[in-house]
Amino acid sequence: MKKILFLFVAFTAIESKAQFSVSNLSVGVSGNYMSFIKIKNSSVGAKADIGYQLNDVVTAHVSYTYTGPFKTASQYVYNNGSFGYRIPTEVTNKISILSIGVDYSIKSNPEGISFYVPITASLILGNNSAKATGASIPAGNELPESYARAEKYKSYMIGAGIGVKYPVGPVQLFADGGIAFPANKVGETEVDVNVSSYLVANVGIRIPFGTPGNE
Repeated sequence: MKKILFLFVAFTAIESKAQFSVSNLSVGVSGNYMSFIKIKNSSVGAKADIGYQLNDVVTAHVSYTYTGPFKTASQYVYNNGSFGYRIPTEVTNKISILSIGVDYSIKSNPEGISFYVPITASLILGNNSAKATGASIPAGNELPESYARAEKYKSYMIGAGIGVKYPVGPVQLFADGGIAFPANKVGETEVDVNVSSYLVANVGIRIPFGTPGNE
């Protein structure tokens, strides 16, 4: 998916025959909300992005999103050979997201409401750590260090959605939402799926470097 996006952006840039122009740049900041479908949990964070308008229809973006920590219930199964029991645990997750993508304009109005379709490919970098909760643990049967310590992981996602923007003076107000699915293959390489599908929403402002409303 990332390869397709790179090719799409490159093709559009060549087709537009436009030289690089600072006036086509924009920067944006937004609040971010993610709801993970499988684990039924959510997180609130912040997102920053840089956009470049390739033509009247397509704007390319790179972005970074940081999500606040979110916790999930889990358990560790202990077995000493003669008996076993389950230790309730709480797993704290922290993730950050690097994304590339394009916004495809479906209804543009420089002086009013405009609609667009964001398409993204993302690399998620995360870590989690666990601690025991609930019932007391018999002495000598604490969580193994290998289970409790922070563990790093990564996952690849592809997503799409719908967005709306509206110019207010020198800035644009925008809001978009969509859904992202894990990719289990990047190019010809199989990759692990460490993050489930999630719903995402962003609300923020964008500052075009060129004429307001024409980003």
